[in-house]
Amino acid sequence: MMVNKARQLMLFLYPLAVIASFAIGGLKQSIALVILGVWYNNFAGGDRSCLLRNLINAYGYVCFTSGAMEVAAGVVLPLDVRLIQWLGMIAAVIFSTVHLQDMYDQAGDQIRGRNTVPLVVGDGRARWTTALAMIFWGFVSPLYWHAEAGVLLASFLLASWIATRGLLLRTVSDDRLTFKLWNAWMTLTFLLPLLRKMSRAK
Repeated sequence: MMVNKARQLMLFLYPLAVIASFAIGGLKQSIALVILGVWYNNFAGGDRSCLLRNLINAYGYVCFTSGAMEVAAGVVLPLDVRLIQWLGMIAAVIFSTVHLQDMYDQAGDQIRGRNTVPLVVGDGRARWTTALAMIFWGFVSPLYWHAEAGVLLASFLLASWIATRGLLLRTVSDDRLTFKLWNAWMTLTFLLPLLRKMSRAK
């Protein structure tokens, strides 16, 4: 009963989101997110393939990011090479690390028949792929923006700490906290262009 009501509410909110985006900006991104949401939730786009699941998540993050930028700027984003590169990097970061969210619910995903990364390649391999990707992006992302040494070090150390947690602490509660920390690291990653601009303004 509750599931059906939640689904009905979701379908009701989709057109409202598009209408709001038409008024304030980010229309293309909003339409893309509706398509991705329907694909992911109603047509099992997030269940059949772990690669497709991560890809949908990655594109969703790019839509959220670029859409929010359009709303904040009040203009349609230009086809700037550096912007496209950065959004591509964001997509790559999400695609290669977002399955950290699947570590703590492997039992539930197995019951529902979801082909998540840890269920397809195994728990240990999934943790190592995430850890290595995080350490890589924790260094490369701030380097791309020529971040100050302190910012680069903070990003790298935070990514390394979260990666190490994921490898060593494997209970459900540990994995939940690790994913929350991943979100904190992603917040820092999203802030890198702003931090770069602030450092130049000094």
